[in-house]
Amino acid sequence: MNMNLRQKFIPNQNPTERELLIGARGIMIEGAVASIIYAVATNNIMTGYLGYLGASVAACASIALIPQLGCILQFFSPFLFERFRYRKPIMWILCVIYRFSVAAMFLLPLLLSGANFRVGTAVALYIIAFASAGIVTPGLQQWTISLVDVKERGVYMAKKDILAVGVNSIVTFLLSRHLDKLMALGNDSQGYQTVGLVCLVLALLDAVLLLNICERPVEETVGVQLSDVLQPVKDKSYRPLLLYNIFSSVAGGIATPFLIVYQLRVLGLSHTFLASAGIVAAIAGMAGSYLWGRFSDKHMWDWTIHRSASIGFLCTVSWAFVTPESAPFIAPILMTVTTACNSGTVIANTNLQYSASPATGKTLYLGVTAAIISVAGCLTTACSASLQSVFEQSLGYKSISVLFLISGVGGLINLFINGRKLPHIK
Repeated sequence: MNMNLRQKFIPNQNPTERELLIGARGIMIEGAVASIIYAVATNNIMTGYLGYLGASVAACASIALIPQLGCILQFFSPFLFERFRYRKPIMWILCVIYRFSVAAMFLLPLLLSGANFRVGTAVALYIIAFASAGIVTPGLQQWTISLVDVKERGVYMAKKDILAVGVNSIVTFLLSRHLDKLMALGNDSQGYQTVGLVCLVLALLDAVLLLNICERPVEETVGVQLSDVLQPVKDKSYRPLLLYNIFSSVAGGIATPFLIVYQLRVLGLSHTFLASAGIVAAIAGMAGSYLWGRFSDKHMWDWTIHRSASIGFLCTVSWAFVTPESAPFIAPILMTVTTACNSGTVIANTNLQYSASPATGKTLYLGVTAAIISVAGCLTTACSASLQSVFEQSLGYKSISVLFLISGVGGLINLFINGRKLPHIK
C-alpha cells in the first residue's frame, strides 16, 4: 500500500485536537453528501422508479423493508469492528460499496428488458447497498460521536442534521422537478438515468471526503463473543431504552412503509409537490434539530424524546384522516411537524444509546440495539402488509388509513408506558 494512502487509513500517531476539529467538520460535510444518496434511495423517487420498472404496490411496500432488513446486519458489526483500533479502512470500503450500488441501481436495470428481470436486478443491488449500510452504521456512528466533546454533541449533531437535511432537500427537489418534466414528456427512463448519474458523482465525492477524515482510534479493543450479544438485554440500566426502541419500531413498522405509496397513489401528490413540501419540512427540520439539540444540552436526552416523539406519533395518527381533497393543505403540515420532531428524537435517541452503553463495546450495544429493533420493525411490516392486502378487499385504500391509526396510537401507548423508564442521564 502506498505510504501516503496508508497514513490516511492507519496513521503513525493519534490525531491532534486541530485534526479532530477538522475531522468533525469534514464528517459533517460528508454526511450531507451521503444523505442525498440515502434520500434518493428511500423517498418518492425510489418508489416511482420501482413502479416504472414494473413493481406492484405490495412489491413497493415489501422492497421498502430492505433498508430496515439491512439494519439487522448491525448485529454482526461488533464482531467486525471491536477487534480493531483503526476501523476506517473497513468503514471506507463498506461505504463505497453502499453508495456505488445505489447509483448502479438507477442505471443498470434501465439497460435490461423484461419487468421481472429489471425489478429483480434493482432489488439485488438494493440489497447489496443496504446490507453494506447496515454493517457500517454502528461504526460510523461511533466514529462521528467520538470526534466531538460530550458537552458539545447536542448542538453538533443538530448542526450536522441541519446541513444534511438542507442539502438533500434542495438536491432531491431539483431532481424531482427534473423528473416530473421528463415524465410529462414520456421520457421517464432519461429522468431516472439522470438520478443515477448524480448518485454516481456523489458516491465518488463521498469516497474522497471519507478518505481525508481522521479517526480517533479506540483505546482498548475487545474480542466479542457470541454470548456477548445478550449483554445489552441483560444490562438492567440499558434494558428500558432497548424495550422502548423495540416497541417504537413495532409501532412505526405498521404504517411507515406505506406512507410514500399512500402519498403518490392514494392522495395523488406529485414528485414535485412532495419535494416542495419536503423543502419546507427540511427548513422546519433544521430549526427543530437546532432547538432540540439546545434543549438536550440543557436537559436530559429522555426529556427530548418524551416531547418530540409524542408529537411525531400524533402526526402519524393524523395521516389516517387525510383525503385527496385535503392533502394539498394537510400533508405539508404533517410532513413539516413530523420532520421537526423526528430530528429531535433521532438526536436524543442516538446520544442516549451512546451515553447509556459502557465505555468499551459501544458498537456492540449500538449494533445489537439496531439489529433487534430492525427485526421487530420488519416482522411488524411484513404482518401489516399481509393485513393491508386482506383489508384492501373490503376497505380499499382506506385500509392504509387504519394502519396509520393503529401505528400512531401504539406509539403513544409505548411512550407512556416504556418512555417513562428511559435512563435519565446525560
